[in-house]
Amino acid sequence: MVNSNGSRPVWLTIAEAAEVMRLGRNKLYQLVAEGVVPHRKLGRSIHIHRDIAESWTPEEMEPTLTSSGPTLRGVRR
Repeated sequence: MVNSNGSRPVWLTIAEAAEVMRLGRNKLYQLVAEGVVPHRKLGRSIHIHRDIAESWTPEEMEPTLTSSGPTLRGVRR
């Protein structure tokens, strides 16, 4: 993923981010909808910052138990 000027894009499409994060596109759409993965919308397109995609770990999706019941790490309520 290199721009025509030789630089890497800062904001990735869902397809690009899913590849970097080693997730399926549908799973990434689900995580975005749940608010687990920070993103921005430009019109109908969803973009994820490269730093977020590159630093993503699968542990961020693992359920954790809290006194109010199971939640996902990284979810802001």
